[in-house]
Formats: sequence, C-alpha cells, structure tokens
Amino acid sequence: MTRLSLGTPAPTPAPLLGMNPHSPNGPSNAPLCQGLEPASTPVSEVKRCGRVALAVLGRLAGALGLAGLAAGQGTLSVDRAFGDHMVLQRRQPIQVWGLAAPGTTVQVRLAEERAEAIAGADGRWRAELGAMEAGGPHSITLRSEGEVVTLEDILVGEVWLCAGQSNMRWTLGQSAAAEEMLAASSIPQLRLLDFVGEAYPSSRAWTDEELAKCSPERYYRTSGWAVSSPASARPFSAVAWAFGRDLQARLGVPVGLIHNAIGGTCTEAYISPERLRAEPELADGEGWLKDPRAPEWPRQRGRENLARWFAAPEGPMPGHPFQPGFLHDAAIAPLAGLGLAGAIWYQGESNATLADMQVAADPAWCRTSLTALIDDWRDTLARPELPFLMVQLPGMGRAWMAYREVQRQVAKLPGVGLAVTLDLGHPTDVHPRRKREVGARLAGLALHGVYGQDLPRSPAAQGATVGELSCIVRISSADGELRTRGGAPVRGVEVLGDDGIWRAAGAVIQGSNLVVTSPGTPKPMSVRYAWAPIPDGNLVGKTGLPLGPFMEPLRGRSTEGR
Repeated sequence: MTRLSLGTPAPTPAPLLGMNPHSPNGPSNAPLCQGLEPASTPVSEVKRCGRVALAVLGRLAGALGLAGLAAGQGTLSVDRAFGDHMVLQRRQPIQVWGLAAPGTTVQVRLAEERAEAIAGADGRWRAELGAMEAGGPHSITLRSEGEVVTLEDILVGEVWLCAGQSNMRWTLGQSAAAEEMLAASSIPQLRLLDFVGEAYPSSRAWTDEELAKCSPERYYRTSGWAVSSPASARPFSAVAWAFGRDLQARLGVPVGLIHNAIGGTCTEAYISPERLRAEPELADGEGWLKDPRAPEWPRQRGRENLARWFAAPEGPMPGHPFQPGFLHDAAIAPLAGLGLAGAIWYQGESNATLADMQVAADPAWCRTSLTALIDDWRDTLARPELPFLMVQLPGMGRAWMAYREVQRQVAKLPGVGLAVTLDLGHPTDVHPRRKREVGARLAGLALHGVYGQDLPRSPAAQGATVGELSCIVRISSADGELRTRGGAPVRGVEVLGDDGIWRAAGAVIQGSNLVVTSPGTPKPMSVRYAWAPIPDGNLVGKTGLPLGPFMEPLRGRSTEGR
C-alpha cells in the first residue's frame, strides 16, 4: 500500500497501516467552552457536495431560513464557517457561500482568484474559486448591489475536522502539562474554530431555553475563527490543539482546526439519517429513545435531559445531540463544500459497552456503525478518500477489549489510521489527562500517511500462523525494532484452544516476529495480546510506542493439532 497524497506527490515512505490513496466516554460533565450563533446551511448552487449532504441541506433549508449568518435578512453575508483569521484548504477548489438579496449577483475575490454566483429565491448563493497553494495573509472581498463585505487575515494551508465525544472535547486548560502547552500556544499560523453545544448533555433536565436550542440549525454556537493564543487555546480541544501544533511545526504551513465534539455522544449521532435508514442494524432518529438498536446509556441520558418536555409535551419533541443523525445535520452537513485535509476522531466509549460498562456491545454492530460513519462523511463531504484518523480506546476498568479490536480491524480500510493509546489511560477515570501525547500520535499518523514524512508509529500485528511447536505472530514495526519495556519477559499473550478456553502463553521476540508457545493448549485456534480492561502487555517499538492489542486467528496447522 502507498500513502495518501494531498496535492503534489512527495517521496513515498513506508505506508501507514490502513492508508491507501486508491481507493465514550460514559457520562460526562466536562465544562463547556465559551463562545458561538445559530447555524446556517446554504443550499443553492451547491457544487460537488455529495449525495447525502445535498439531501440533508435540502431537508434543513426551510427550517434554517436566513438565520445564522453575519448580516440580517436581504443583506450580503457569509456562512459562519468563514471569517477573519480562517484557514482555507490548499490544493482544493475553494467554495464560499452565504446570503444576499434574491436574484442578485455576488462577486467574490480572493487574491487573484475571482468568481460569481447568483443568489437563489431564498437568498442563498455559493461560488467556487480555483485552488491555491499555502500562503497568506489574504483577504476575501464580496460585492453585491453596492454592498461590500471583506474578510481579513485569511491563510491557505491544511484544514482538519476534529470530532467525537468528551475526550475530544476535553480542553487544553484541563489537561496534563496545560501550563507548558499554553506558554507555547501563541502560534500565528495555527487557527481554531470551536463549535460548542448550546445544551450540554449532563445529568439533569434541560431548561426551556436549552430545549428551544435543540434543533440541528440552532444547536451549536461559535465565536468564529481565532489565532492560537493562550486565550483561544485554553478552552479548545487539547487533543485537537496538540495535533494541529505538531502538524504546523512539521509542515511549515498554516493549519486550521474545526472542532465540534460533544461529550457522551454515540457514533450514530454523527451519521446522516439517510445512511442510518440504509443500515438495518442501526437506529435512526425516529423513536430513538425507545429503540433498543440505539446505545442504552445515551438513551437514558436523553430521557433525563428532555424530562421537562415529557412532563408537558407541546409541539414536536426536541432533538438531542445523542439522537442518531442529529450531529450529522448540525455539524457535518453544514461543512459540505468546505475544503478539508482530513478528520480526527476520538469516540467509542458510549458504543463500546452496554449500560453497566462491563459487558461489551455486539462487535458486529460496532463495526457497522463505525464503517458507516466513515463512508457517510466521505459521501457528505464529497471526499471519497478523506483521511480518517481515530484514537483507539485506552486502558481503563471497562470492557473495551472487543471495541479496541473493532477499531483495529476498521483501521485496515483505505485511508483510515489508528492511534494506539493503551498506555495513556487511567484505571478509573474515563477522561485521562495526557492529551498532548494523544494529539502527537494522531499527528504522527497524519504526517506519515497523508504528508509522506517517515515518523515512528506503533507496531501492529499483521497475522499469525501455527507451526509444529509454536505460533508465529508477524509484527510490523515502523521503528525497526520490537522490544519489551525494560527488557522484561513478554507479558499479556494468550492462546485459544479448540476447547474454547484461553490460556496464558509464553512468547519471545525473534526479529519482527513474536514466537508464542502454549504446550497445554489443544489445537490452537487464535492468539491475542493485551486483552483486558487494563492490559498488562509490555511490547513496544524502538521509540517506546506500544504494540496495540489484537486478536488474530491462527492459520496453517491449527485444525490439525501439533
């Protein structure tokens, strides 16, 4: 497999696992960041926005009306995805959209690029400019019927979407090494756009004012794009900021981060209603609070938050950020047409287990939801090869083993990468504080798989066979070396016999292989590693990045005995 490519080809290094150019937290009361305005979702003259996105935009158009843009009705304005200090994606066509008087012509200028669009009957317009190389600062000038709107300090570089639940929402100011990161957070070429939910899903009944905000077009607020500084970075996602900081430093071009995570939300909330209806295993937004296909804990929290409406129902039931499809319509569909380099994703805690946190959810269902999410975003954003980098759930005292394996398997899809964080968790805290390291590992995946830089990555299991006296697990180690921490014996390896019993096994490292022996196991069928809520595995690469947990079926003589 070769690496993903953005724009001009670079020398091809060793590939990132799963990359190919051809082709929960549980209950969370994390405090909100501050800042934000009602959403807008222009729909007229959309070019190449994706089948699902067009359907969603059409569904929302009537509800959105002319709300959520910088200027009032009938005046020239841009969507809130645009603003002073923003970053536009390099080497991709640049779309700009907003509102103007119906039937009027809007002229758009960015550096030497120019375009025109005609506002539809609803006032919505969308113009497309040519692709540009990294640079700036530029200005965007809009003209229509004597009105002029100018956006200043516009950079062109790399733009990444950052989404998930509360471990992605967790702020820099709440994290380990916060003061050290904040002291170095004045970065002129790193820009931040934070979308914050108006009603946070903590364990209480929402007020009438909060309930009134619970529709996709009104749910998020934002104070707009900001240059990275101690003031703007402190309330921003720590994982996203650390990712962007490392990316900008290594690439030397502007980086923009768009963040919209909501604590506790399930995967299905970020999938379009159209895609959900096409997947019989997944719940859609209709009757979701009683639908057993939806994760149980989010349904319980949804009933708590909507209790005031249930006590005196009037009008349609409000939406909720845990409702399947809701965050897609609120946070993903409005970005259709905006150039993006890729997406980073830290979520899974709300999907990995049932309500008691100690019983794993059905792995097949988990895989369906995660793959549907990736496919749906690529469709919505009209980027069939959109890089999608996700964080594997870390060690914690919950039954996350099967979900970690689902994440590992999904990461084998083209353009998907997995940041192993097994060593960055906490035994009892669903919000481990070492966010800088998580962001750094995601940045390493992007720098290698998307931008062609040869950086260390976690070792990964590549398959296993059984021989006469031992099992052989093939390990890819981008560091060029597999070892144990402190040179201790290998720990955390088990073998499954045809009697259905997993037994602890011995293992030694031989080059890039792990040689496993389990004399008491009849007819070995599978081998697994670090398969526990808080694993005892100690295998790492040369730079100390951990080997991710795995379960591999044994090929070869496994059905013949030894």
